[in-house]
Amino acid sequence: INAELWGKATDVPWAMVFPPFSDPAQLPRHPSQLYQFALEGVALFLILWLYSRKPRPSRHLPAKQFLCGVPRDDQLAFYGDAESERLYRASLARIVAAGGALVEIDYAPLRDTAALLYQGPWVAERMAAISDFFREHASDLLPVTREIIGGAIRYSAADSFAAQYRLESLRRAAAAEFAGIDVLAVPTAPTIYTVAQVETEPLQLNANLGYYTNFVNLLDLA
Repeated sequence: INAELWGKATDVPWAMVFPPFSDPAQLPRHPSQLYQFALEGVALFLILWLYSRKPRPSRHLPAKQFLCGVPRDDQLAFYGDAESERLYRASLARIVAAGGALVEIDYAPLRDTAALLYQGPWVAERMAAISDFFREHASDLLPVTREIIGGAIRYSAADSFAAQYRLESLRRAAAAEFAGIDVLAVPTAPTIYTVAQVETEPLQLNANLGYYTNFVNLLDLA
């Protein structure tokens, strides 16, 4: 009705007369908008509905059993949180019930990559982004932020290259572990801390929280 797609003149019973600003001739015309709605809306919905009714295997996982990688028991860390460990193991049981087969992997390449994120020269990238501000307003930053970014001065250009070489070595090792599994199942976080706990020991506790996730940044898996 908005002066678009009105049809040819016709004498069919369902013809419509469009407003004068759209059709000055005021002739009965095919309601092409309704045809379009029927074809693009109803017909397309029916096609998709019929297609979706037929079960289809995942394009990413095997149709029956899939291999789910898990860290070895000696590489798991929950920092004393027995409930977190219980919930993780319960989740693994549900994965098995859903058709997964648990495969132990060497988590060390992922763990060591995670450590590089804040314990390596990548913090210099953050310093480069705010170097002028840091020189003039370092005291205005949160102490933990100041400590992390300020640690960039410890690293040289040679350290940066050495860390890049180390990262590429870890990347190859991680790829070898991923080659034998379809998915990886790790806890989102090993435990949960209170705000007061984090304020007391922010660097270490935040590192603990990222034990199972910080590797995704440097390995481009985020």
